[in-house]
Amino acid sequence: MTEVLTFGKYKNISIDRVFEKDKNYLRWLCNQSWFKVNHNRLYNSSIKVVNEYSPIINNKKFIVYTDG
Repeated sequence: MTEVLTFGKYKNISIDRVFEKDKNYLRWLCNQSWFKVNHNRLYNSSIKVVNEYSPIINNKKFIVYTDG
């Protein structure tokens, strides 16, 4: 389990959980200079989660969603 965010809309939620729920938010957060400066420990944990992500890609299958 990783660190827990101490601010913002995902306050008190682990970085892993935030990444599962909202990858773009965590990527955005890692690009903010104030985050690295003011929350260095959280930044390091966040950047690790973002950089270690590698989606599973299967080129032989695809999923089709329909509404009915």
